[in-house]
Amino acid sequence: MATEKKRSVRFWIILIIILPIVLGGIYVLIPKSVRDVPDGPTFTKEGELTIHSADSQSVLAKLDIEIADNNLDIQQGMMYRTELGANQGMLFVLDREEPQSFWMLNTYLALDIIFTDGKGRIVRIARNNQPHALEPIPSIEPAQYALEVNAGFCTDHGVDVDDWLEWVRRD
Repeated sequence: MATEKKRSVRFWIILIIILPIVLGGIYVLIPKSVRDVPDGPTFTKEGELTIHSADSQSVLAKLDIEIADNNLDIQQGMMYRTELGANQGMLFVLDREEPQSFWMLNTYLALDIIFTDGKGRIVRIARNNQPHALEPIPSIEPAQYALEVNAGFCTDHGVDVDDWLEWVRRD
């Protein structure tokens, strides 16, 4: 019985000493490029977007944008992102102009969502949507495009319903 207890103690001592060495060795063997991958997707500029006042007399903001125009990119959206620059956003190009709905599942950033009709006229702004919220965020009016930007962007730039967007793809 005493020998069995000694073996058990010896096993745990060896495990406590050896395990960190083995894990450290494995970490060193993993290429640095793999170890340093950021936690979430990063921004990739695919175009430029301008927000104009409703009367077309002034430019309210200019943004670099990513464009989500296929089912996979639209479903992924801003999920798992941990940062978005002050003048960056994601433009969603949807199949049809109809009532749309978004949510904040797995989204780590608070966002403003700007819904526009097929001509780019803003029909609704859903402001300050909180991370991970599961409540639907509807466009209410028919929309064909949605632009996600950092929360507070619309207030900071004076963006409102009836202003309009235009963009250019830069591939």
